[in-house]
Amino acid sequence: MKSQWLAALCVGVMSLASVHAAPILSAGSDTSITKLTSSSGYTTFGGLMKDGDTLYFGNFRTIRSYNLTTGTNGVYASIPGNNDTKGLAKVDGNIYIAYDTGGFPTYASVLSAVSPTGYSEVLKSSSGVDSYSIYDAVVYGGYYYFTVNPGVNGDLQGTKIYRLDLNDPSDPFMVADIGGSSGGLAFDGDGNLYYASQNSGEGILRFDAADVLAGGLSVADGVTVADVTASNLGFLSDGELLAETIDGQTLASYDLATGIWNDIASTTGYEYMGKFVVDGNDIYLTSTDYLTYSSSLYMLTLPSSSFVPEPSGILMALSGLALLGFYRRPSRFGRS
Repeated sequence: MKSQWLAALCVGVMSLASVHAAPILSAGSDTSITKLTSSSGYTTFGGLMKDGDTLYFGNFRTIRSYNLTTGTNGVYASIPGNNDTKGLAKVDGNIYIAYDTGGFPTYASVLSAVSPTGYSEVLKSSSGVDSYSIYDAVVYGGYYYFTVNPGVNGDLQGTKIYRLDLNDPSDPFMVADIGGSSGGLAFDGDGNLYYASQNSGEGILRFDAADVLAGGLSVADGVTVADVTASNLGFLSDGELLAETIDGQTLASYDLATGIWNDIASTTGYEYMGKFVVDGNDIYLTSTDYLTYSSSLYMLTLPSSSFVPEPSGILMALSGLALLGFYRRPSRFGRS
């Protein structure tokens, strides 16, 4: 009866795309924000991926789709339960999604291949000593990388990062044992893995590509590239790291070469940004208002170049002080 009640509440009214600056606010006039679709009622959009001109995202047990060309949305697939959906990814033509089958004390997650005709479980956590909760996932080199927080009799034991060959999903390969609560993952163009550590003093860690392939890593094998606590991670087309603050209310880019943060967007009140994907100059992201439990899907369009120097930066370059770098808007995200 409870699941039927929750399912009924999840059926929100989906709206067509419209230009909308709030509740997500641009950090400057150079970023445009478009609300693509929204759902009222008891909804929390979770997980997000882009395939061609279609976005896929979860809303409890429903996997929704949004066509960027036609501006139409619909239901792609359904999964059991009413828990948050995470880890949406496409590998070898199949769409995979992770979802929890229970909360405390088991935190058991399932990874399934989904389609309009149903779902097929690929990897399933038990409710015993090897139970775990999948937090985030990313595909690289044809493998499904994911972070989990294993539980022993309901006690979280610390984050581990695994690599899964979906052609042989019975034996996940442990890439790293991080400890602490789980954070987001991202790969750069060279195959280096970035992890948003939630442990004090570790910040955003980078693991070299060769070490990631070898596995068996710990925090000591990583390099802190930014001394901030972040949640979701990604990369812009120009190679800048993209990160959300741990509270989900600031989205910023980080120049790994200069160590400069540049705010892109922010929220206030009970509005919190969720998972995002990047395609060229466009950032697609989910956001939920936890006061009303309504969720929206947005498109943030960045200028053609993320480097927009102020006059003082141009003067420095002309004066032969280019090594000092261009000045950009100060970031509320943090500094390393």
